[in-house]
Amino acid sequence: MVGEFTRMTRKKQFKEAAACKNEGSQAPDLVPLDSDQQKKPQPVEDSGAISKQLSTLSIPRPSETSRPTTSQSTISTLHPCRGKLPVNTPPSKATTKPRGPRSGSPPRASRQRSRDASRPFPRLLPVKSPATPIPERSYLTRSAMPASKLQNPQPLLLVLDLNGTLLYRPRSSSNYTPRPSLSSFLAHCVSNYSVLVWSSATPFNVTAICSKIFSPEQRKLLLGEWARDTLELDKEQYASKVQVYKRLSRIWQDMRVQRAHPESAKGVRWGQENTLLLDDSVLKASAQPHNAVVLPEFTQEAGEEQKDGTEVLAQVVAYLETGRMVDNVSSFVRSRSFKVDTGWKWDWAKGSSTETELSDDGDDEAGGVKIEEA
Repeated sequence: MVGEFTRMTRKKQFKEAAACKNEGSQAPDLVPLDSDQQKKPQPVEDSGAISKQLSTLSIPRPSETSRPTTSQSTISTLHPCRGKLPVNTPPSKATTKPRGPRSGSPPRASRQRSRDASRPFPRLLPVKSPATPIPERSYLTRSAMPASKLQNPQPLLLVLDLNGTLLYRPRSSSNYTPRPSLSSFLAHCVSNYSVLVWSSATPFNVTAICSKIFSPEQRKLLLGEWARDTLELDKEQYASKVQVYKRLSRIWQDMRVQRAHPESAKGVRWGQENTLLLDDSVLKASAQPHNAVVLPEFTQEAGEEQKDGTEVLAQVVAYLETGRMVDNVSSFVRSRSFKVDTGWKWDWAKGSSTETELSDDGDDEAGGVKIEEA
């Protein structure tokens, strides 16, 4: 009975509030029942009388415009974002403190470091170098054939390496140390041979070095300044220090270089018979090993001095002048490869060599021309 009375009382109060709203008067405040009223039973009117009173009330049907709205004070008690918490909001859960380390165990950071230390570091695989080229059978056959002495020197294509051969340049530096007699050597080569620069350095460094060691007139006579981008490397190999190889066949297939031959109109081409690679590594010439003139690597501690025609580059000139007096330089290199301090000497003032000469007596046992000391 108490619950029925409370429900009817609340219903009556809401109806009276709605009627007052429609009439424009102030609605009476809703007074919550105190605990004594809820506990003590109240006298209940006759159900017939209650029905009669309800029938006499004129409660209009609320429209969309006359529908009662919630006041600002009610919103503040119902909406948690308007400053007050809802009336029936359940209590928030108590935040639990992070559990500390177990008794006798190291702190969390120490455990993390110990786990990281136990894991092996990921090993970066080294970049694989290009496959080592193998000389073709036709090349080996041609280089094994005897060479014949010429009455006049033939045109010679000289391919020059830079760092370690002609000069010393520290890594990531624009400064360089020239090999003794470099300027005299380059002047002789540009005047007497067809010269092409081929280095494993980047194009920027190759251009910077050539602009310093060659004069503007000498650079115009070069057949090319080839750099690292012509060595057929992939992106990873290009950016890493790997073993590179200089295939002379790439030069021989270049039509612009071929047209630079002095006798190209007669059908004469550059090939293994008239091309020499000047480098400090024999591995770079693996594809055509008998066309390589290998020099000792020039370093900062090399200790080479300017001598009277016996420095390394002077001996190289004497070797080149002897080699271009035969019709097949690959046969000449195969029979007698270049070695320092083996009798080669060049007089820069006279422009001649008097230490060695070719013999007409025949070929040596290994095939090729026979060299005898004068």
